Amino acid sequence: MSYQGKDPHLPLRGVHVVVVDDHEDSREILMHLLRYYGALVTAAASADEALELADTADLLLTDVRMPVRDGLWLLERVRQLPRRIPVVAVSAYSDLDAVALQRADFDRVLRKPVDMRVLLEAITGLIRER
Repeated sequence: MSYQGKDPHLPLRGVHVVVVDDHEDSREILMHLLRYYGALVTAAASADEALELADTADLLLTDVRMPVRDGLWLLERVRQLPRRIPVVAVSAYSDLDAVALQRADFDRVLRKPVDMRVLLEAITGLIRER
């Protein structure tokens, strides 16, 4: 990772974020916004695809509810990798899901629709902690 963080206009310059969402429109919006702030962004339409990309990522930004394998499955597999990779959940979760998400080992859990400033602060904070 080559986090540059000093440019206030490109606070994510050099940060490789893998955006994981089964909905193309959600992926595209997040990717566009992250690129605007200088991130290097790769899309993944499934948890399986994201897991294949995890080794090259500085951070994973994942939806929780996806068909076949969900964000919790992805988180469990990423936590087994030798290098700790921050994982941020972005989900339109219900109050019933909130307890399960709080117990999970996500580095941050953000509710959709996510405020871009909140997302940017979460990502820059996690990258600085590394």
